[in-house]
Amino acid sequence: MHIVHSILTVLLVFVSLYYMYQPIAIIIKKINSGTSYKPTSTLYERSLLVIRMVFLQEKLLQDKLYGFMHFWFLYGFIVLSIGHLELIITGCTKFLENYNYSALTYAGMSMISTSLLYGYNLSQDIFAFFVTLVSIYALYRRLTLKEKRLIPRSKDAEIILWFILSLYISFFAFTALELSLTEYTLYQTSYCWFWFYPFSSLLSVLLANVLNLNTLIWLTTAFYFIHLCIFLCFACYVPRSKHMHLIFAGPNIFLSNVNVGSIQPPRNINFETDETYGINNVRLFSWKDLLNSFACTECGRCNDVCPAHMTDKPLKPKKIINDIKHNLMSNSESIIKTSDSTGSIDIEELWACTTCGACAEVCPVLIDSVPSSIIEMRRHLVLTEASHYPKELNVAFKSMENQSNPWGIGQDKRIDWCKDLDINILAHDKSPSIKYLLFVGCASSTDEKAIKSLKKFIIILKLAKIEFAILGTNESCCGDPARRMGNEYLYEMLVEKNINQFKKFDVKNILTTCPHCYNQLRNEYQKFNVQYNVFHHSEFILSLIKSNKIHIKADNNILKKDITTFHDPCYLGRYNKDFTSGRDILKKMSVNVTEMSLNKERSFCCGAGGGKMFMEENIGSRINATRIQQAKKVHAHNIITSCPFCKTMLADAISDDMVIKDIVDVTADYIK
Repeated sequence: MHIVHSILTVLLVFVSLYYMYQPIAIIIKKINSGTSYKPTSTLYERSLLVIRMVFLQEKLLQDKLYGFMHFWFLYGFIVLSIGHLELIITGCTKFLENYNYSALTYAGMSMISTSLLYGYNLSQDIFAFFVTLVSIYALYRRLTLKEKRLIPRSKDAEIILWFILSLYISFFAFTALELSLTEYTLYQTSYCWFWFYPFSSLLSVLLANVLNLNTLIWLTTAFYFIHLCIFLCFACYVPRSKHMHLIFAGPNIFLSNVNVGSIQPPRNINFETDETYGINNVRLFSWKDLLNSFACTECGRCNDVCPAHMTDKPLKPKKIINDIKHNLMSNSESIIKTSDSTGSIDIEELWACTTCGACAEVCPVLIDSVPSSIIEMRRHLVLTEASHYPKELNVAFKSMENQSNPWGIGQDKRIDWCKDLDINILAHDKSPSIKYLLFVGCASSTDEKAIKSLKKFIIILKLAKIEFAILGTNESCCGDPARRMGNEYLYEMLVEKNINQFKKFDVKNILTTCPHCYNQLRNEYQKFNVQYNVFHHSEFILSLIKSNKIHIKADNNILKKDITTFHDPCYLGRYNKDFTSGRDILKKMSVNVTEMSLNKERSFCCGAGGGKMFMEENIGSRINATRIQQAKKVHAHNIITSCPFCKTMLADAISDDMVIKDIVDVTADYIK
């Protein structure tokens, strides 16, 4: 009988390993069909990232309830897996009992102390109990509460939960039977409660009282195989379900880049040799992008924070990720759904994205291929098909190409804003030695609201005696709108223009008032083998205050009488992790900030990013109007931001006496 027990165990294990291997091998092959990718972070940095995100669950615990639930699922899985390894080893070596030897167990291993064994048994019992409770509650949430994030119902997720519940119920049944058989029946231990099996031993006493020896032996063997089969079936089901993230999430986190300051679209087009540009076939994504899609937990957090989705537009970041996976597995030729192709991602989804990066910020497994994957698909529509994109973009493209700004203001008028100011303008015939280049940007040289803020920044620079100059008519758009709208060719043309000017005047330090320019010059220009010290005006103003180069009036009461809130620009906050400069400046002024519900890492986009400032917003409610409503909920009179795009977008959405100011406007009001 013991030999049959071992043979059956070995067969079950090998059959399940085969069925586990099949889908995993196929998935790995599919992932490897992607283009090249190499993480730039060190092994040490990525290992720490795994500890933080997987074992300390840094992102998950931001959602208190789900983080608590996932804690028990994760560590219950780890602890019980160690027990399942013992279960398999014991079953495979059961035949030794025919030869007067004991089957291998942890208790029989001399290197494992009794106290360690008791401690492990205790952890198994406790985790099994709480995972059972959490599983019941998780099923209740899905079947009864019907939370918005969990709709539509996922049969896949419910099957997994039933698997987990069955697994742990069978664990208690088997453990209690084994205790009854060994401790009370064979070893004649008095009926008692064991502290190292706090829950199982309660059931074992009951079973020992009502069952005879033969029944206990038969039930113990039966529940051994019931528990083993549930575990092995669960293991076979995981790589065929949405819970394949149990296999791929850890590697996905480990292979992520730690020190990338922004969610950068790749520079992967060779305009001299490539015949098509952008992506409409999933195999053109990098293998890391494809790995992302299999690591997705389908938790829906990305949808919950997406400003496009929250304002009733068709975009759902989770769907984009899963469409990439499903297209890859089905060998579909095209992924974009247009009048000419039958892909799964509709063009309305692609053009709804503001590239704010909120989805990547909240992802517990660090999926950052949205919005970069959307930008690559936009490239295909703009550069290869030259169709299926908002036609109003043609005006912006033509303006950037001919006038070096998206509004079409003549290049010769780029310095009209400063004709009444004494500013050093770099010219071809002279190259004065300057410490800082003030990169003005398109908005601050053409938009009246932004110009007023820029002039105040210049006053502050002069008060602090900072030497600076501007490029004047030699400055071009940083290229951010062109890149985010999918026109990579135009983007590279604008970048090359600016880099040539920077080289001509040996520029090393750059100041800018625009987070989009800041992100480009600081991060994305590096792909062109250049690097500059770039400072956003909010962080620079803060440094001037701290170094006492400018002084704040302590008795000024301009903002103190009304409720003030702060709006984080996406490209300064999420893209460059600066959530404090603006708020710290306000603290220096003794201004209390009343935060909106969505702030800092989870701040809501103003609606201008991703080129959306130059597109019509015809679907759903307006993003900027939604942000204003969020400010009204905290009764804010003053909204402070640090981006000319945000200032314009929010100003366009207010209809009462609410005031929108840039942080430099406030500083100028409070400065001595």
